[in-house]
Amino acid sequence: MLWAQGQHDLGLGRLDDADAGFATMERLEDDVQVPVQQVNARVIRSRIALLRGDRDAAREHLEAAQRRLAVKPNPGNTAAVRFLEAVHAEADGDVGLAVDKILQVTRSDR
Repeated sequence: MLWAQGQHDLGLGRLDDADAGFATMERLEDDVQVPVQQVNARVIRSRIALLRGDRDAAREHLEAAQRRLAVKPNPGNTAAVRFLEAVHAEADGDVGLAVDKILQVTRSDR
């Protein structure tokens, strides 16, 4: 339910509510030791931080997503993190790296 509520809040532009919901979901998954959506939650929270202009928080969420990807690697999580890395690279002005990260996502499907 927290995932659905977070997506709903995000769609309505309620960034604070979405971020709080995803943070709660992640904490609850940690409590029960079942990491289902933690990579995706961190990807979204990083994007929210970028939208707010908080580059430090965005970077922290990216790094957390990368760590969690190492624990739960799968094609969907990998694609989400590579896409986020592309978003960060573009925000940093490194278009070449951004394109490379997107190409990594498209190549992983083949």
